[in-house]
Amino acid sequence: MSRFVLVDRQVSFQRRGWDGRYLHPHVGDGNGDNYSCRWTGFLQPTRSEPFTLTLEANDGGRLWFDGRLVIDAWDAPQVKSATVGDLVAGRRYPIRVEFHKGTFAATKDFRIHLSWESLP
Repeated sequence: MSRFVLVDRQVSFQRRGWDGRYLHPHVGDGNGDNYSCRWTGFLQPTRSEPFTLTLEANDGGRLWFDGRLVIDAWDAPQVKSATVGDLVAGRRYPIRVEFHKGTFAATKDFRIHLSWESLP
């Protein structure tokens, strides 16, 4: 089992096809499958208003916001959103994203993307 730590400014990764199948060369098996990742960090809004978080994941992912599991998309590739309520400007809210790449699809493509938007 390999383990390593990287610092990423955002959770937004997409690879297409056989040559781009690895998130990092030191994870997964020789086919670019069967690995998992975890990102931890904070969301700090600049305005006080309601927010929605969206997680796009294949083969699967989960999102915890402020200690609560708000998106569970572990079993199949999908896009899910969750309204997390009124956030306070300047406050740091802890987030945790977990992702796994199994052998769900015949393709070697994978995608993990976390986004957020304020509600009108």
